[in-house]
Amino acid sequence: MTANNPKVLLVTYFFPPLNNVASLRTYSFAHYLAKAGFEVTVLTASKGADRDVSLQLPHDNFRVVECDYRLSRFRAGDPGANVARRSPVAGLFRRLRLWWLGNLITPWDLWFQPGLADARQLMRDNQYDCVISSHGPISCHLIVLRLKKKFPSFFWVADYRDLWSHQHFGTVAKFPFSFLQRAIERRINKSADLLVTVSPPWRDKLIECYAKECLLVENGYLPEDAITDVGDRTVFTKTYTFVYTGVFYEGKYDPLPFFEALRELLDTGEIKAEQLEVRVYGPNSHLLQGSVKGARLQGDFVKLMPQVSRDEALRIQRGAFALIFFAQDKPEAQGVLTGKIYEYMVAGRPIIGCGVRQESAIGQLLIKTKTGFICGSDKRQIVEAIRAIIAAKIPTPDMEMVRQYCRDVLVGKLANLLKEKLTGHCSNCDKAV
Repeated sequence: MTANNPKVLLVTYFFPPLNNVASLRTYSFAHYLAKAGFEVTVLTASKGADRDVSLQLPHDNFRVVECDYRLSRFRAGDPGANVARRSPVAGLFRRLRLWWLGNLITPWDLWFQPGLADARQLMRDNQYDCVISSHGPISCHLIVLRLKKKFPSFFWVADYRDLWSHQHFGTVAKFPFSFLQRAIERRINKSADLLVTVSPPWRDKLIECYAKECLLVENGYLPEDAITDVGDRTVFTKTYTFVYTGVFYEGKYDPLPFFEALRELLDTGEIKAEQLEVRVYGPNSHLLQGSVKGARLQGDFVKLMPQVSRDEALRIQRGAFALIFFAQDKPEAQGVLTGKIYEYMVAGRPIIGCGVRQESAIGQLLIKTKTGFICGSDKRQIVEAIRAIIAAKIPTPDMEMVRQYCRDVLVGKLANLLKEKLTGHCSNCDKAV
């Protein structure tokens, strides 16, 4: 790496070793921008002892600076924390906060002030040419907004893994705080030089609202995620082992149609009781107990398991009979395109898209790649999908299309655009890469 390489500062709360799907996106930005010739520094929040820090990925081609903030233990509602350890008081506080303030302010935002101090010091020491901030939490954008006041010359990329004031989960602030939230977002996006997001509907929404250039960089999968060794998988004893891995969003996802579909197949004898198992892995898998009971699937059919490491989750996915994907079946959620769907795509197993609409970003992805079934919330469609998988009537995945969603390819789009934007914009860029 030469002194003439453009310098990039990435400001993100989520980053490895924190085992969260958001960490993979920001890691990919750092890793593949560095491979493209950028000199990358990552500013991220410190990781507490009560968190899952099992996501170990190499970072020998970029620098990581962790911001040590004193209130890092105060995490009511933080999905990176151990859910089982939440007290009733913390749970009540989380519900009240979400009802009133929504995502206007979250416990993650407590790193804002020390994060800003570290960002200013890094900027003074390194004079970065480009700063990328990744939401959420919104404090990442706010740190860079303040940084831009003091150092106005750098090129600012504001990344939206999720929308903020237009959030699909309906957790935006209530009146009168909703006006404050929209005003803050307008100021952020007016000041940023480039917006980035994960799906076509969200890109179109950001362009419509802020008349700002917005680059589509989907979440994608890491090259090493793609199955290369057929033996690198978990072997299950049940013939029909259905698997779900990840966080379950109570009140947003409806698992009941899936469990009712299994109940019907058991009742008709198409699946024998001794052949069936459903395994759900995640920090809050217990939230599915009500749907399991509602479908009369009590007993050993459904295993609600704790969260596992990412490597183990990938092995489990590869060994499944089929993978369950839950989505929010509402028009406003059509832009959701999570990182998990890409992991599923390269696991080599069929995907059952529960709550997935054909017109949604996830539905269109499954259609283009031929990697799964789009079932909506219709029990009949889920039954037919399972019957097709049992009968081996599964479309052959379009691996050429799948390859387009590898993270090195996706971040390559951002790298190429930054080279173009930064040429002539900064002192370090004219001879770069």
